[in-house]
Amino acid sequence: GKGGGKGKGKSGKGKSSGEAPAGKSLFDILPVETPVTALYADGEWYKAKVVQLRKKEPEVKVRFEGYESLGDYWLGPHMIKSKLLKGYPNAGTGMHPPAAAPKKSAAKTVSLPEVGSTCSVDIGLSQYQTGVVSKVDTKKEAPIKVTLDVWVLPSQLKKVTPPKASAPADKSKPAPKGKAKDEGPIPIGTQLTALGMDGVWYKAEVTGLRKNNVAPVKVRYAGCDESMDAWVALEGLRSKLLKGKKSLDDIPAEEPKKAKGKGKGKGKGFKGKGKKGKGKGEEKEWMPVTKLGRLVKEGKIKSVEDIYLHSLPIKEYQIIDAFFDPTTLKDEVMKIHPVQK
Repeated sequence: GKGGGKGKGKSGKGKSSGEAPAGKSLFDILPVETPVTALYADGEWYKAKVVQLRKKEPEVKVRFEGYESLGDYWLGPHMIKSKLLKGYPNAGTGMHPPAAAPKKSAAKTVSLPEVGSTCSVDIGLSQYQTGVVSKVDTKKEAPIKVTLDVWVLPSQLKKVTPPKASAPADKSKPAPKGKAKDEGPIPIGTQLTALGMDGVWYKAEVTGLRKNNVAPVKVRYAGCDESMDAWVALEGLRSKLLKGKKSLDDIPAEEPKKAKGKGKGKGKGFKGKGKKGKGKGEEKEWMPVTKLGRLVKEGKIKSVEDIYLHSLPIKEYQIIDAFFDPTTLKDEVMKIHPVQK
């Protein structure tokens, strides 16, 4: 009888050698360097080993095999699987002990955050990640839905679905209402006559408009490229659209339609007068278009030496005529030398 009882006792003792002895701590049953299987933040179980133990929760620090660069993590027994933990309370279940968060008392005392609130979320590894509350439902056991912003390795991703390609923009949609770029009081491309820097009137074309009371119209003189475009005041322009107008606001938006023959005939006559220099006896009074020209005409600059003293550019030939008799001046070519723009 004794021997049989002893044998049973031995066999029973041997049977339970893989179970955690009652009343013993993790220090006694899970030594450092013990290989285990641990739960990671993605909800998957991975091989790891114990690197440290402590008394306060979570009690076990582990290092995942092949992911040493991620660092070590403190885990509770519920996140660790091992034969040595067989019979240990809540070990390897992947869930916190129910006593840690009573359902009834939490529902009554804990206030729920508002949707859109930012928070720090315990992801189960004693590490907190920044999240945003995206939904709150008091009927659910876990009433708060949180969107996390977490950096992970490519190996931690599964079932990746690429985003849907956005639909191409519909080019058939009508353009937004409003004036076109080439529309305005004086439409871009309008042919008119503009006063040049030399005081002579030339044929030109409108190339731009701006809100400027001094020189609101940009023109390109006939025979010149865009580098010679100039902003001109309304006083320096001649066109039927500008007759009796002091600003662009006084000009109607639509260009009045006239007979082509009449306008063309007048233009030719003007061209003959302007370019060939006919009718010298009917030369009009000088209207300065530069600041220097206005100062000379008003008599505020007494000599050409004052102009050279301040290095002022002379852009109107009438400025020279104001100081010298045109019959005493001679033209002389000093040198013809090609230059690069």
